[in-house]
Amino acid sequence: MKAEDFGQNTAAILKFKEHLGSLPWFSRIETSCTDEEKVERVKLEFLLDRPVAPWGDVMIDAETKIERRIMDSGRLVQQHRLQNWFVTPWSSAQVSKVMDVLLERYPEYYKDTFSYAYERIEFPERFVRYAYFELLVDDIFPRITFFRDQLPWFEKGFWPCGWKGCYPEGRLILL
Repeated sequence: MKAEDFGQNTAAILKFKEHLGSLPWFSRIETSCTDEEKVERVKLEFLLDRPVAPWGDVMIDAETKIERRIMDSGRLVQQHRLQNWFVTPWSSAQVSKVMDVLLERYPEYYKDTFSYAYERIEFPERFVRYAYFELLVDDIFPRITFFRDQLPWFEKGFWPCGWKGCYPEGRLILL
Protein backbone atom coordinates (compact mmCIF):
# COMPACT_ATOMS: atom_id res chain seq x y z
CA MET A 1 0.00 0.00 0.00
CA LYS A 2 1.32 3.44 -0.91
CA ALA A 3 2.04 5.92 1.86
CA GLU A 4 -0.31 8.54 0.38
CA ASP A 5 -3.29 6.20 0.70
CA PHE A 6 -4.25 7.59 4.13
CA GLY A 7 -4.44 11.24 3.12
CA GLN A 8 -2.78 14.21 4.72
CA ASN A 9 -2.16 12.50 8.08
CA THR A 10 -0.33 9.54 6.55
CA ALA A 11 3.06 10.43 8.04
CA ALA A 12 1.60 10.54 11.55
CA ILE A 13 -0.18 7.21 11.00
CA LEU A 14 3.02 5.51 9.82
CA LYS A 15 5.01 6.97 12.71
CA PHE A 16 2.30 5.79 15.14
CA LYS A 17 2.47 2.25 13.74
CA GLU A 18 6.23 2.20 14.28
CA HIS A 19 5.80 3.47 17.84
CA LEU A 20 3.12 0.90 18.68
CA GLY A 21 5.38 -1.91 17.47
CA SER A 22 7.99 -0.92 20.05
CA LEU A 23 5.69 -1.02 23.10
CA PRO A 24 6.05 -3.61 25.88
CA TRP A 25 2.48 -4.84 25.39
CA PHE A 26 0.90 -6.51 28.44
CA SER A 27 4.26 -6.84 30.23
CA ARG A 28 3.14 -5.18 33.47
CA ILE A 29 -0.46 -6.30 33.84
CA GLU A 30 -1.41 -7.08 37.42
CA THR A 31 1.71 -5.35 38.74
CA SER A 32 1.85 -2.23 40.87
CA CYS A 33 2.22 1.22 39.37
CA THR A 34 3.12 4.64 40.71
CA ASP A 35 -0.34 6.10 39.97
CA GLU A 36 -2.40 3.59 41.96
CA GLU A 37 -4.56 6.35 43.48
CA LYS A 38 -5.64 7.53 40.01
CA VAL A 39 -6.82 4.17 38.71
CA GLU A 40 -9.02 1.21 39.62
CA ARG A 41 -6.84 -1.91 39.43
CA VAL A 42 -8.27 -5.23 38.25
CA LYS A 43 -7.02 -8.74 37.50
CA LEU A 44 -7.35 -10.73 34.27
CA GLU A 45 -10.61 -12.15 35.61
CA PHE A 46 -12.19 -8.74 34.94
CA LEU A 47 -11.81 -9.38 31.21
CA LEU A 48 -12.76 -13.04 31.50
CA ASP A 49 -16.01 -12.15 33.23
CA ARG A 50 -16.82 -9.85 30.30
CA PRO A 51 -18.53 -6.93 31.97
CA VAL A 52 -21.38 -5.61 29.82
CA ALA A 53 -20.00 -2.10 29.36
CA PRO A 54 -16.56 -1.76 30.98
CA TRP A 55 -16.07 1.67 29.44
CA GLY A 56 -19.62 2.87 30.11
CA ASP A 57 -20.57 5.46 27.49
CA VAL A 58 -17.03 6.85 27.27
CA MET A 59 -15.79 4.60 24.46
CA ILE A 60 -19.02 4.80 22.45
CA ASP A 61 -19.01 8.61 22.70
CA ALA A 62 -15.40 8.79 21.51
CA GLU A 63 -16.03 6.35 18.65
CA THR A 64 -19.12 8.28 17.57
CA LYS A 65 -17.19 11.56 17.45
CA ILE A 66 -14.45 9.98 15.38
CA GLU A 67 -16.89 8.33 12.98
CA ARG A 68 -18.75 11.64 12.56
CA ARG A 69 -15.49 13.47 11.74
CA ILE A 70 -14.54 10.76 9.24
CA MET A 71 -17.91 10.99 7.49
CA ASP A 72 -18.08 14.80 7.58
CA SER A 73 -14.57 15.10 6.13
CA GLY A 74 -15.24 12.60 3.36
CA ARG A 75 -12.47 10.26 4.53
CA LEU A 76 -14.39 7.00 4.36
CA VAL A 77 -12.08 5.67 1.64
CA GLN A 78 -9.02 6.40 3.79
CA GLN A 79 -10.72 4.79 6.79
CA HIS A 80 -11.43 1.69 4.73
CA ARG A 81 -7.81 1.54 3.57
CA LEU A 82 -6.61 2.00 7.13
CA GLN A 83 -8.95 -0.74 8.33
CA ASN A 84 -7.59 -3.15 5.71
CA TRP A 85 -3.98 -2.17 6.50
CA PHE A 86 -4.42 -2.58 10.26
CA VAL A 87 -2.51 -5.34 12.04
CA THR A 88 -2.23 -5.82 15.76
CA PRO A 89 0.96 -4.18 17.05
CA TRP A 90 1.75 -6.79 19.69
CA SER A 91 3.79 -9.89 19.01
CA SER A 92 2.67 -13.46 19.40
CA ALA A 93 5.24 -13.78 22.21
CA GLN A 94 3.52 -10.95 24.10
CA VAL A 95 0.15 -12.63 23.66
CA SER A 96 1.60 -16.00 24.68
CA LYS A 97 2.71 -14.61 28.03
CA VAL A 98 -0.86 -13.60 28.83
CA MET A 99 -2.20 -16.92 27.60
CA ASP A 100 0.35 -18.83 29.70
CA VAL A 101 -0.89 -17.05 32.83
CA LEU A 102 -4.47 -17.95 31.95
CA LEU A 103 -3.62 -21.59 31.27
CA GLU A 104 -1.74 -21.84 34.56
CA ARG A 105 -4.62 -20.32 36.56
CA TYR A 106 -7.41 -22.06 34.69
CA PRO A 107 -6.35 -25.33 33.08
CA GLU A 108 -10.03 -26.36 32.87
CA TYR A 109 -13.13 -24.42 31.87
CA TYR A 110 -13.39 -20.93 33.31
CA LYS A 111 -16.00 -21.00 36.07
CA ASP A 112 -19.27 -22.35 34.66
CA THR A 113 -18.84 -20.93 31.14
CA PHE A 114 -17.98 -24.14 29.28
CA SER A 115 -15.09 -22.30 27.67
CA TYR A 116 -11.43 -22.03 28.50
CA ALA A 117 -10.09 -18.77 29.90
CA TYR A 118 -7.89 -18.18 26.87
CA GLU A 119 -11.00 -18.41 24.66
CA ARG A 120 -12.68 -15.59 26.58
CA ILE A 121 -9.93 -12.98 26.39
CA GLU A 122 -10.31 -10.14 23.91
CA PHE A 123 -7.18 -8.15 23.26
CA PRO A 124 -7.58 -4.38 22.72
CA GLU A 125 -7.65 -4.40 18.90
CA ARG A 126 -10.68 -2.13 18.73
CA PHE A 127 -8.96 0.31 21.05
CA VAL A 128 -5.86 0.53 18.87
CA ARG A 129 -7.91 0.69 15.67
CA TYR A 130 -9.74 3.77 16.95
CA ALA A 131 -6.45 5.39 17.97
CA TYR A 132 -5.52 5.12 14.29
CA PHE A 133 -8.88 6.59 13.28
CA GLU A 134 -8.21 9.52 15.63
CA LEU A 135 -5.02 10.16 13.67
CA LEU A 136 -6.89 9.93 10.38
CA VAL A 137 -8.85 13.07 11.34
CA ASP A 138 -6.25 14.63 13.64
CA ASP A 139 -6.09 17.81 11.58
CA ILE A 140 -9.80 18.55 12.08
CA PHE A 141 -10.80 20.84 14.92
CA PRO A 142 -11.75 19.93 17.60
CA ARG A 143 -9.27 17.11 17.87
CA ILE A 144 -10.28 13.83 19.45
CA THR A 145 -7.65 12.04 21.51
CA PHE A 146 -9.51 9.75 23.89
CA PHE A 147 -7.86 6.55 22.64
CA ARG A 148 -4.40 8.07 22.32
CA ASP A 149 -4.77 9.59 25.80
CA GLN A 150 -4.63 6.04 27.18
CA LEU A 151 -1.45 5.26 25.24
CA PRO A 152 0.93 6.11 28.15
CA TRP A 153 -0.53 3.15 30.04
CA PHE A 154 0.15 0.80 27.14
CA GLU A 155 3.64 2.32 26.86
CA LYS A 156 4.28 1.24 30.45
CA GLY A 157 3.06 -2.31 29.75
CA PHE A 158 -0.36 -1.94 31.39
CA TRP A 159 -3.76 -2.54 29.78
CA PRO A 160 -6.52 0.07 30.14
CA CYS A 161 -9.75 -1.91 30.06
CA GLY A 162 -12.58 0.28 31.31
CA TRP A 163 -13.81 3.40 33.06
CA LYS A 164 -15.53 3.76 36.41
CA GLY A 165 -17.77 6.76 36.94
CA CYS A 166 -18.37 9.80 34.77
CA TYR A 167 -15.70 10.77 32.30
CA PRO A 168 -13.31 12.49 32.84
CA GLU A 169 -13.85 12.76 36.62
CA GLY A 170 -14.02 9.00 37.15
CA ARG A 171 -11.21 6.49 37.24
CA LEU A 172 -9.52 4.40 34.60
CA ILE A 173 -9.86 0.64 35.10
CA LEU A 174 -6.39 -0.75 34.61
CA LEU A 175 -5.19 -4.33 34.26
